[in-house]
Amino acid sequence: MNINRDEILSVNGLYISQLYKNWYAAECLVLRGGHVFRIRYPYKQPGCAMEMVSFLKGKRPDFPKPDYQIQIHIMNNGRNR
Repeated sequence: MNINRDEILSVNGLYISQLYKNWYAAECLVLRGGHVFRIRYPYKQPGCAMEMVSFLKGKRPDFPKPDYQIQIHIMNNGRNR
């Protein structure tokens, strides 16, 4: 899911998994087509995840490639008007 920075509602920051060791993610909420999605960009190291947080906030020009598959969750299945 390619997102634009104007679709981002908020950047939640760094997510640390309690289940898996060496699994950190940059997390953000995105509004697209009236639906709210939570997107996690997972990395093996917290520093890489913080670089992605900086990218999502618009402080970095380049997109750091995630180490694992990106997770997309539908947060609100109703339509916002």
